[in-house]
Amino acid sequence: MRSNWLSVRKDAYKTPNGEVIDYFYVVERPDFVVIVPLTIEKKFVLVEQYCHGLEREILNFPMGFINEGEEPAKAAARELLEETGFSGGKLEFMGNFFLAPPIMKTVAHVFFASGAANSGKSQNKESTEISDIVLVDHSQIEKFIETGKLNDLASLCS
Repeated sequence: MRSNWLSVRKDAYKTPNGEVIDYFYVVERPDFVVIVPLTIEKKFVLVEQYCHGLEREILNFPMGFINEGEEPAKAAARELLEETGFSGGKLEFMGNFFLAPPIMKTVAHVFFASGAANSGKSQNKESTEISDIVLVDHSQIEKFIETGKLNDLASLCS
């Protein structure tokens, strides 16, 4: 199976202890960026969007795929603007993590965007993205995590 966002391949391999696995499915997805934006007014910028896989809306930090040949920092700046209309400020690399190492090698690159400001440009939404921007302070982020309102893995890791 192959699409613009992912493909699935079937592998056969030998484990380190010599056992032969005749079939193992691996999901291939591009690496992606997660941006933790904080405005000049000390508000975090979150995206509330419908996720068809869950069949409901979720709240998360802005994120998106890195285009082929694109540097993660450039992707972070692009995705922040596309998903939220926010830009500017200082973009700082915070680290990375594997999304689901047993079945994929996709890496999430996390950036902190301090001093982000609304650029006045409208969001550049993909047809699958129906989203709203939510600005919250630090205590609201903590409350959203405690209550499960913010429970997207990439956002929690970031």
